[in-house]
Amino acid sequence: MGTQALKLNIFTEKYLLMLLFGLCLLAFFSLWQTTKSYAQNGSQTNTTIINQSSGHTRNLIIDENNSRDEYFLSPAMIKYETKENISNFKDIYYDQNKKATNINSSGTITRLGLDDKYQWFSFDVVNRSDKPLWRIDFGSSFSGRFGLFDQIQSTTITNNVSGRTNLVSKDGHIDIYLAKDQKSQVFIAFQASKGNINTTPFKLVSTETSTNLSLTTYFFLFILIGLCFFFIAIALLKKSYGYLHFSAYYFILTLFLFVQNKFVVVGTAFVLGSYTIPFLILISSITGLLSAQVFWRTDDDDDNRLGNISAYGFSLLCLAIFFIGVFAQLDSNVITTNLLIGPSIAIGIIIPLISIARSQQGHNEAMPFMLGWFIALFGACITILTLSGVMEPSAAAINAYWYSLIPQALFFIYAIQVKLAPKTIDTTMSKTVEISETDSISRLRRTKENTEQERLLKVIEQERRVMGELRK
Repeated sequence: MGTQALKLNIFTEKYLLMLLFGLCLLAFFSLWQTTKSYAQNGSQTNTTIINQSSGHTRNLIIDENNSRDEYFLSPAMIKYETKENISNFKDIYYDQNKKATNINSSGTITRLGLDDKYQWFSFDVVNRSDKPLWRIDFGSSFSGRFGLFDQIQSTTITNNVSGRTNLVSKDGHIDIYLAKDQKSQVFIAFQASKGNINTTPFKLVSTETSTNLSLTTYFFLFILIGLCFFFIAIALLKKSYGYLHFSAYYFILTLFLFVQNKFVVVGTAFVLGSYTIPFLILISSITGLLSAQVFWRTDDDDDNRLGNISAYGFSLLCLAIFFIGVFAQLDSNVITTNLLIGPSIAIGIIIPLISIARSQQGHNEAMPFMLGWFIALFGACITILTLSGVMEPSAAAINAYWYSLIPQALFFIYAIQVKLAPKTIDTTMSKTVEISETDSISRLRRTKENTEQERLLKVIEQERRVMGELRK
């Protein structure tokens, strides 16, 4: 039986290592494809030279009967390429050398480049409805938006007359005026920090459409906040304050989800600007690494102290690499993206690797903890591959990481249950052993007494026979 269990453990360990190796390759492939894809998009050659004409091959028609309240803009969108960083609408409109590329997207989500230059788009729209006021909406996390912007502006041209330039409102949209039965050309400019990955589902929506947080967003915020307080309760009840790292992990994820959905443009609202999202991703990874110490602890205090020093040291190294990407102002967008995202992926790979080693040293609780990180790493890879364009952009694929957090939390809870269970099991086992030993001793005593009694009866019987023979 012991040999079979040993073979099973070796078999399981081998395939877990193979699975982890595959996920590691997938993670690095995801990051490489992201930077490669954006680099190729930055050198797009399938373009056409245009002058002042819009160059659009497809117009957006707003229904006359007002039957729809929203229209996706990606199929009608054109992207402009310029040699210089143009921030003014008039400069881009009158630029004789600008190049236009039809996005020709059959989907609803548009990927933006990694450059920190202004990225200009436009679309033609004919308003046949009775509603002159409309909004350009940039969506939320669960509709396919990822990342933050430093600035977004829009200008509308009708009958060769341009309106005023509008900026994003506090509610995350831009209000535009579309004259009835007139063809208008709407220009939109985005600016984000170098190396940032951004996607958005462009939509034109009526002013009557609600732009509040979706039910899905509220559901995930509720789950994340609940998990935060759950681990605080575990830490206080068990007086093991290492579990507070789990609370910090879910608090950072809650903040990440809230910021991602509440803000579109951050400007000077945050110190890091549009780098806030990759920074929150890195901080969540670091708190995940620190929470792993709960399951990696041994009976050796020196070993635990070395583990803590290593975890904090590696965390500081990852922060240093991240801030190099933020402040170094490197010429390469690809290198900047690697510096921003690479540390988070490295932490996501290291945690299950060490957890496998700990589980083989008798830390049974490290196994479900490791599986939780496997799932999160897989979800993150799906998200990165989608953002890079390897997979067809869809809201579900972009949010694969958020969906993976639910099974990850279940594995974390099970890991804690396994960690807290051994004391009860040991006590029960010791009581069972004591009862078994008492029963064995009692049986031995009864057996000995019965044997002695039988021997005495035989002796007495023998004496009776001898006395009987003497009487004769």
